[in-house]
Amino acid sequence: MAGGCRAARRSGRAPGRGCRRSPPPTSAARRAPRRLRDLRGRDLVFAVVLLVLVLVPFAVALFANGVFAAAILTASMAVMAATVSPERRGAVLGQILFPFYFGGVVGPLIGAAAFSAGQPVVFGIAAVLSLAPLIVLLTLPRESRHVRSA
Repeated sequence: MAGGCRAARRSGRAPGRGCRRSPPPTSAARRAPRRLRDLRGRDLVFAVVLLVLVLVPFAVALFANGVFAAAILTASMAVMAATVSPERRGAVLGQILFPFYFGGVVGPLIGAAAFSAGQPVVFGIAAVLSLAPLIVLLTLPRESRHVRSA
């Protein structure tokens, strides 16, 4: 059959069905994965659009996280000012602000130790710290329900 293909090519006729040429062998450079610097034209535009579509929701979420984190501290101060007597406001203000500042000091230390120990340790510390409020809640003494006489 190969002779028929050669003859068809020499004469200018279209070769038959079984006369397809195999593609030339490709070099290792052509088969190598494409790098960011190799992106051109359409691929570069696609990469930029994809990056923008992915980063915009994260930027919005980060902005919302900052707003809500600021709202927690502001709301706690407003509740404290409305419910606590002026003589005790300093002590209550210290009790409210202590966890924020303590977390700001101890958090990076725990994060650095966890990062140096490896990723499973990071998730283990996060699990333990997530259970901490439950442990505090379960160890608090229950309130007695005495009815005060007026």
